[in-house]
Amino acid sequence: MPKVDDGWGGIEGQLDLSALDAAKSALDELFLLARHYRDGRKFMELMHFVARFRRYSAFNAMLVHIQMPGARYVLPAKRWAKEYGRLPKRSAQPLVMLQPMSPIMFAFDVGQTEGRRLPDGFDDPFSVKGQLDPSCMTMTMSNAQRDGVNVEMRSLGNTLGGYVRNADSADHVIGFGLVQREERTLRIDNADVPVFAEIVLNANLDDKINYATLTHELGHLYCGHVGTPNPRWWPDRRNLSRSTREFEAESVSFLVCQRAGLETPAAEYLNGYLAEHGEVPSISLDVVFKSAQRIEAMRSKRLPARTD
Repeated sequence: MPKVDDGWGGIEGQLDLSALDAAKSALDELFLLARHYRDGRKFMELMHFVARFRRYSAFNAMLVHIQMPGARYVLPAKRWAKEYGRLPKRSAQPLVMLQPMSPIMFAFDVGQTEGRRLPDGFDDPFSVKGQLDPSCMTMTMSNAQRDGVNVEMRSLGNTLGGYVRNADSADHVIGFGLVQREERTLRIDNADVPVFAEIVLNANLDDKINYATLTHELGHLYCGHVGTPNPRWWPDRRNLSRSTREFEAESVSFLVCQRAGLETPAAEYLNGYLAEHGEVPSISLDVVFKSAQRIEAMRSKRLPARTD
């Protein structure tokens, strides 16, 4: 039985490459044919839904929205029965979701169940509790190093939050100035990891702003805007237009920060772009959601080192 994780190259078992490629492109093909989420209003509905639906991963929240946009609280049938004394109705629509260590699982929204009365103050998956733990920043930076990404704090002007660049490139993704090329390695788990990319954050700004900037720059990285050290880790998509790159990175940052309970200017950027242009640029939702899920996982636990 294949294993499924949140990124590229994380599916193991007897799954041939053609099947894997087909699975990776299935969602993008759906969006391309239906053009449902190219409409600015529909896209922002999806983004806000996924940002608030924190019980499950961003990718699973997206799958729920595709199947049932009005879903409110989703659990597998066994958990509905065990925790709330409720069962799916005869006419209930099962929702397909990805499950670690197995291909899929089936779940049901609360509106598709019946049985015991729900308790007062029934838990809401859209609720936000607490603030971002300071350790999240440290954990995210440490996990980035395992991907050959060196994150540094430098004193920058107040109008520049930070930037990301390919270590082999003279300038970074937003085209600001020139940076001298350096060939370096990072010592990770008693092994030397070549520095593929560098992210610089503004030491003059507070942790919340820097975390938002970090998620944006990691969004550029994992969406492939500065290339890739290994196509199995994340794709190389350096040929995209600037507007597409920025829209993807802001979408990633919006999802990660909103799901962490942080309000950032990303929503203003996305709404401003859509108000001006009317529709979403030719982004890859598949890549955006995989990138967001990777970054979200990076803040909570130490991820295993990348392997070929």
